[in-house]
Amino acid sequence: DLTKTSLQNALLGPLPLPGGRSTPTVLNGARLRWAMAAGADLSGAALSDADMKGCDLTGARLAAVELSRAQLGSVLGLADRD
Repeated sequence: DLTKTSLQNALLGPLPLPGGRSTPTVLNGARLRWAMAAGADLSGAALSDADMKGCDLTGARLAAVELSRAQLGSVLGLADRD
C-alpha cells in the first residue's frame, strides 16, 4: 500500500540487474492513491489494476507504462504522457 507516499523523482523505470540486464517494475494492483510521483521515472512499469486515484504524475516519465484497468480518477499529469 503506497497511499500518500512521496515518490517524487524516484526511479521506478527498468530496474538494473547484474550483467547489464534490467527488469520492469511490477506494481499491478498496487494502491497508489494520492501518491506524489511528480518527476518519477515510471518508464515500462506495469501498473495494471492499480488504484491511482488522485496520484500526481506531473512531469513523470511514462513511456511504455502499462495502465490497463488502472483506476485513474483525478490523476494529475496524464496529459503529459510521452
